[in-house]
Amino acid sequence: MNFEDFELLAKKHLEKLLRNDLRGKVKIEHRKKLISEAGNRYEIDLSYDFEIGNAHYLTLVECKQWNSNVTREKIGHFKSVLVELKAHKGIVITTKGFQKGAIEFAKTNGIGLFKISNDDQFEMISHFVGNIEALESHLLKVEDFSPKSKTYCNGLFYPSDIFDFIERRYGKEIAAFLISENESPSASVVSKLSELGYDWNVEYEIIETAGLHAKLSNETLSRILNMKIMITGTGI
Repeated sequence: MNFEDFELLAKKHLEKLLRNDLRGKVKIEHRKKLISEAGNRYEIDLSYDFEIGNAHYLTLVECKQWNSNVTREKIGHFKSVLVELKAHKGIVITTKGFQKGAIEFAKTNGIGLFKISNDDQFEMISHFVGNIEALESHLLKVEDFSPKSKTYCNGLFYPSDIFDFIERRYGKEIAAFLISENESPSASVVSKLSELGYDWNVEYEIIETAGLHAKLSNETLSRILNMKIMITGTGI
C-alpha cells in the first residue's frame, strides 16, 4: 500500500465515521491545497469543514503510514500547521501507533489520534462505555498491519473544557452548579436544567469530535454531568 492508497483508506473510514446529521453534507477533500494568511501553501492529506450555529469548523487530517510509532515532533509540526491555517481540529491517522510523548502533546493541544488496524476485537470493545485507557493502550501499541485484511478505525479526541462550553452555552449559574459537588440548586437552576433534555451536549460532542462518531477522553465526566442534569432537572 503506497501513501496515496493509505490516505484514501483513511478518507473512507472517516466518511463512515461522520455523524448521521453530517454524512452526505460534508465532503472530505483529498490533498487539497490551502493558503495561510501569511501566504504559505500547504497540501493537506485530508480536510473537511462544517457549520454549527453560524460558526465554521475546519478539520485537517494528516496520514502517517510509518513503520514505527508517530513521534511527538511530528505532532508538534502538525500543530503549527493547524495554527497557521486556523483549523479548529486536527487529526493524525496511522497504522502503527503513537509515542507516549505524542499522545501527551495531543492531550494538551486538542489533537485527535486515530489508528487503522486489523483488530476487530478492539473495534467491538471500543464502542462500549469507557475504555479510554484501553484505547490509549491501543494507540501506543505497535502491531502488524495488512491492507489485504479487513480494517477498522478507532480514535480518541482530547477536547476543550466541557465547563467552558456549558458556561458559554447555558450560562455561569448552570456551569457553577455542575462544577460544584454538594451545592444545592436554586429554583432557577432547576428550571433551566429541566429544559435541557438529553441532547444538551450534542453540540459540544459534534464540535469536539470534528463531527465524527469517536470517543472523547472526558466521556466519563460527560456522562456524570448528564446524570446530574437529568436528576436535578426532573426532581428524581
